[in-house]
Amino acid sequence: MYSNAGTSTGWKKYFYNIAEYRGLSVKFKMDAWDYRHYVYLDNLQFEVNLPQWDIEGYMSGTGAIRIVEDGYTEGSKAMYHPAWSTGAVISPVFTIPEEAQSLSWWWKSQYGDRVGFDLLDADTNDVLGTMYYD
Repeated sequence: MYSNAGTSTGWKKYFYNIAEYRGLSVKFKMDAWDYRHYVYLDNLQFEVNLPQWDIEGYMSGTGAIRIVEDGYTEGSKAMYHPAWSTGAVISPVFTIPEEAQSLSWWWKSQYGDRVGFDLLDADTNDVLGTMYYD
């Protein structure tokens, strides 16, 4: 698990060892609990498709989580969790391939604290592993 790593508004790539979850159907959760912070998320190993993600917490108007044209790779899109919103987004269910060794993603935020990434059980939403928390 990563902690207190921050991104200082620049993009950082993170990896999480998922070997013990191979073959399981899981979900990816991004949580941001300080309304003054924003978070971008890009380039998971599955396609980012916000309409299928579950959104929890306070988000409205300009504070709505959405897909933006500001991804890590030039011309790519990223999920954007803006400042002045709180809550989490949870991915659609995906199955970790038997040959997978890690899950990686690029992300950036204003400060790097008050953000978390969890791997969830697909059926219960119980946390299987906390991949980053600060």
